[in-house]
Amino acid sequence: VLVKKNVHLETVKWNDLFTQRYCNNIKETTMKYFLPFKINYKYTIVNCWCHKNNSEHFAYNGQLWKYLIMNSQNIDENTIFIGDFNANAIWDSADCWWNMSNNNEILNEHGLFSCYHSVSKEEFGKESEPTFFLYRHKDKPYHIDYAYVALKNQLHFKILNDNIYLKYSDHFPIVVDIRE
Repeated sequence: VLVKKNVHLETVKWNDLFTQRYCNNIKETTMKYFLPFKINYKYTIVNCWCHKNNSEHFAYNGQLWKYLIMNSQNIDENTIFIGDFNANAIWDSADCWWNMSNNNEILNEHGLFSCYHSVSKEEFGKESEPTFFLYRHKDKPYHIDYAYVALKNQLHFKILNDNIYLKYSDHFPIVVDIRE
């Protein structure tokens, strides 16, 4: 995490274990690669990298779903979820209750909305701007990176879609400006 001078940054402890009280048959308890921190005593930013986590049932979307369930009491209008969700509504499965559309609904219930979709007015699964190129191939574009912010806190959103970034990553950076 990089910050400007005169910006206060502090770590915060959120739950990173999924307990059985929600689903008795779930044996996988870990939730990896969520980094919550507070900036300027106001905003809690949760940097996300949703991945398989060697999980038979709760890979990618399931990791975020578990994290949202276990940390629901911590989420408020000053929370920002941002990062690589590795998900898109085009891959949603109707018989799965932890797909991208479900996670979007949970975040919306907390008053947090996808910055991209708030600005573009596009439907989930029909994004015209990719954030990721599978194997860095320009013919395999997907929108899998998100920033979720309360609408009153969002000032500006942009995907830095310059091909120069593909030299360093298969993702384009996303930038969101928020109110101070």
